[in-house]
Amino acid sequence: METLTASVQYNDMIGDAAADRSDDPNKSIDKLPNVTGFPIALSLYSAHDGGYQSLSIYVVDGFSTIDEVLKAHPHGEIQARQIDIPNATVSDLLQLFKRFRITLRHKRLKDHTIKFDTP
Repeated sequence: METLTASVQYNDMIGDAAADRSDDPNKSIDKLPNVTGFPIALSLYSAHDGGYQSLSIYVVDGFSTIDEVLKAHPHGEIQARQIDIPNATVSDLLQLFKRFRITLRHKRLKDHTIKFDTP
């Protein structure tokens, strides 16, 4: 059994991601092909020159809201089911969100706060 975490071969850069769902109900994770169950997570993988990409959605069955999921699993592990979305692209993923941000930093700066002045 695997744990959902971002990791690649060397992990030269590590970081976070955040997103706001689209307001368009037709651009929703649960509207992707073959997605059944309540989506709780996703993973996008792209290799080297973008020649290989994979999008996986992680769902739990028997729930229709996040509150129901949290009531049943207030702490610890949640057993999810992985659904691979064939032929998905980064563009397909980004269309599901109205805002999307990924931040990466050098792996040796994982415990540092990076501050900067905006132009």
